[in-house]
Amino acid sequence: MRHANLARCQAQRLGRRRYQLFTPALLDDGLDYCALRTAFQGAMNRGELELLYRPMLCARSGQVVAVSAQPRWCSARFGVLESGRWMGAAVDDGQLAEVCQWVLENACQHARSWFEVGVGLRVVVHVSIEGLLEGDFPSRVDVALASSDLPAGLLEIEVKESGLMQDIHRAAGVFEQLEAKGVRLSVDGFGSGCSILGHLSRLPVGTLKLSELFIRECHDNPRHQAIIRSVIDMAHALDIEVVANGISTRQQADFLRQQGCDLLQGSLWARMEYLDPTLDGP
Repeated sequence: MRHANLARCQAQRLGRRRYQLFTPALLDDGLDYCALRTAFQGAMNRGELELLYRPMLCARSGQVVAVSAQPRWCSARFGVLESGRWMGAAVDDGQLAEVCQWVLENACQHARSWFEVGVGLRVVVHVSIEGLLEGDFPSRVDVALASSDLPAGLLEIEVKESGLMQDIHRAAGVFEQLEAKGVRLSVDGFGSGCSILGHLSRLPVGTLKLSELFIRECHDNPRHQAIIRSVIDMAHALDIEVVANGISTRQQADFLRQQGCDLLQGSLWARMEYLDPTLDGP
């Protein structure tokens, strides 16, 4: 019975209409997920979620010009978990919209606290394609902006390229509604797989975030270097900003800066991450 339950939980984790046969590997992964899913129920009501802000630096000046909001779950049982560990549980329990709204509203309120003291940092909120297309996402953005009184231009909504390609036409419609409100839009993981290139000229995108696949070897892989140069040149020709994420070494940062990349982000600046922007902001 225990093995059957593990397989059932893993099938739920994989998505709708999926099945999973038991394998010994599930004794590690499956049990954790089932227990984690149970523990996550009520986490928001218990005040266990928090936002970690990761800086994006201007490649030319070195100044922080934007931050990405990363939700974390501070679980008494599992410790501090990044969203990739528990977001599936939120989806399975029908809490995706609630979590998304919590992140939006808190990120906007924090960004407003900066704005009030003269620091106009752009705050980037990553949204899954399910979150973007579920319900009326533009209305949820309206609520977050209105409750915080944050200028729309200081909010950026980021969606993975692979997610957008799952339903590019519906996603484009939502993007157009958000652009009409003045919200900035970003494509994450550009070049990682299913390319959005053919739709780029028709999407109101302001930012492309390069896939970390290219960043890891950018300082010594000629092919990756050529791809990065091409993407930056193309994006700038379309008046699109380019962000490089996943930077861990000075060599990577120096190369990307030399190629004209606009913003830099990664573990190289981990010491600049912070939780409470009213106290620890840049």
